[in-house]
Amino acid sequence: MVRRYILWPILIIGLFSIHCSKSDEDDADILARVGSRVITVQEFVMRCEFSPLPDDIRQDEVEGKRRALDLLIAEKLFAQEAERQGLLEEPILQKKLHTLEMAAVGRELYREEVQKKVVVEESEIQEAYAKMGEKRVVRFLRTTRLEEAETWQKEMEQGISFNTLWDKAVAVSGDTSTNSIEITWGEYDENLEDAAYTLAPGEVSPLVKASDGYYLLTLENRTRDIMQTHLAFASKRRSIEKILRHRKEAARSDAFVSSFMKDKQVTLKGGPFAILMEALEQRIDFDSDDECGFKPKIQHLEESEVVALENELESHLDDVLVEFSGGGWTIREFLEKLWLQEVPIQRQSRRHFIQGMREAFGIMARDALLAEEGIRKGLRNRSSVQRETKMWQDYLLYVSYKNTLRSEGQDISMTLEHLYRDIPVDIQDAKMHDIAITDIPLLAIWTDFQRQLVVPMWPRFEILPE
Repeated sequence: MVRRYILWPILIIGLFSIHCSKSDEDDADILARVGSRVITVQEFVMRCEFSPLPDDIRQDEVEGKRRALDLLIAEKLFAQEAERQGLLEEPILQKKLHTLEMAAVGRELYREEVQKKVVVEESEIQEAYAKMGEKRVVRFLRTTRLEEAETWQKEMEQGISFNTLWDKAVAVSGDTSTNSIEITWGEYDENLEDAAYTLAPGEVSPLVKASDGYYLLTLENRTRDIMQTHLAFASKRRSIEKILRHRKEAARSDAFVSSFMKDKQVTLKGGPFAILMEALEQRIDFDSDDECGFKPKIQHLEESEVVALENELESHLDDVLVEFSGGGWTIREFLEKLWLQEVPIQRQSRRHFIQGMREAFGIMARDALLAEEGIRKGLRNRSSVQRETKMWQDYLLYVSYKNTLRSEGQDISMTLEHLYRDIPVDIQDAKMHDIAITDIPLLAIWTDFQRQLVVPMWPRFEILPE
């Protein structure tokens, strides 16, 4: 059974809401001014919690925050010099920036159609708090195959007990997923929690579909926390509300996207798909399925790989690969999107690779259509979209200029010193003390490509040479 660490996606959604409700012109929100740029408190918090930070920065809260701010200031300094030198006009940078802007438009549509329409009632918070005070110990059978789960259910309908099925599963397979677990509300898959909290002792649940398989549960024991007080409720109320909001948003998002995509007629062309997959497979170093303790290598295409693929597939580049309502992509266009969007390439095995690529086609078409809908609704001009796009512009300029310095053999640290002398930097040190940063690197545990509708790939802090 996979335990859910609920707080990180909730924090992300919450941060997006806060970030988009503030104005960059509000002096009370400005943490630092760097020449013509400002760094807001919200941008700083988001960057620290989204961007993977080195462990040594996270180990010391006070020093860590200051070092993280120094890295962000360096980005703004490099970005301004890069813009002065005309790097903003580079075609590749413009393509990347456009891709990121469209993703921001799609997320703004998500906020408009999903986030703003979710309401959490006080009675729901109270009910969730009551559940949180009651821990439930369940024993379970789990499988990833629906056929096996349905067989268990039929056998129970024929009079075979849960205990008999459980003993049989352990004896036959020794599967460690047949186990017992203590469930507390808010920490596990929502469907598993709903099932566990409706069971009486000894009762067996119907078949439960969760994120990691199919379950049958039986309740073995339940204990209640006698220390639930009004004070304890007050301390947990905010986190409970966020969990409920996140779950409601997920359900509404699924319904909205399903309805939106119903008539879009996304079609993947079999012939061109097979040609592209064959060429891609030849360039992938797959992991061995037999390797003990392996971790799948999930990577994205590099520019050099795209160029090589384009040369190899020159006669097929204009073949139509994907069609959907109002448009479509050729192999050439799709390869460029794979690269620009840094779509994960699953290298665990050929089966995972093909399955992942099929999912990527659907997700990329979905996001492109959502962005088009957002543009139609005028969301591209929203201040939240423009702020996110501006953040990415500065980051891309920073990376581009730093790469230019490296290629020319110039000293990056010396260049940074010159920029500090030439561009004024004003830091509001008093505000640093009150900024709280979670010690969990949020995106370090995020690998779900589908969640990009809500959570973007985020700029990465890069440690500059001393």
